[in-house]
Amino acid sequence: MTIHEIRIFELHEGVLPDDFIHFFQGDGTNGLRAALRASEIRVPGMWRTHGRPKGANAEIVWIREFKNNEHKNAAVDRLYKSSLWLEHLKARSDKIVKNVETFDMTPVQAFELAKGPRDRGFHELRHYRLASNALPRMLAFFEDVRRLVGERGVRVLAWWCADYQNSERFLWLREFADFETKIRLSKEIYESELWLSKFKPRAMGVIEERVVRDLEPVAAARIGGHDPVDC
Repeated sequence: MTIHEIRIFELHEGVLPDDFIHFFQGDGTNGLRAALRASEIRVPGMWRTHGRPKGANAEIVWIREFKNNEHKNAAVDRLYKSSLWLEHLKARSDKIVKNVETFDMTPVQAFELAKGPRDRGFHELRHYRLASNALPRMLAFFEDVRRLVGERGVRVLAWWCADYQNSERFLWLREFADFETKIRLSKEIYESELWLSKFKPRAMGVIEERVVRDLEPVAAARIGGHDPVDC
């Protein structure tokens, strides 16, 4: 079963997203991208976090894709034992990355992400911690949410389920034309009578916590292109 591993990097104080992007791509042969490809690890996309709190360190978010658990274990082992990583990249990574949060996601559907383009507009990643055994209700609820936002011009790129820190999780990634459009449409959707009367009550007892990240997609050309996505 395909695994999408999300990686959320908090960078050291003063380190910019462009510093990480240069570390990632390098000249195409000496960056992390080359090491990933040699280890057969795909990268479907990368983003800068938008709107970090004042004084907070910058963040980079990206996804790695694996065919299954066995492939992940073997590929990660190849990556971190490679001479490129050990002799060149690890020391640089330690100077750039302060902390990384990572967990595996099972794609429920990623057709729009697979279709591309993946580096236009403005994206939003929504991460929900669910109540116990609430995933079936979440999936049914989300089908109606997806139709609702789609009717208002929001492109849903992918959605995933995950087990993380002993709880069920649900994540989805959506695309707006730009940040201003996101603000306008979010207000129209979430302050509407339809949402407040018909949708919001259905989230009670299902969604226990929300983490929302505004994301600016990194241009494909800056990371050596986007790899194919298995839906």
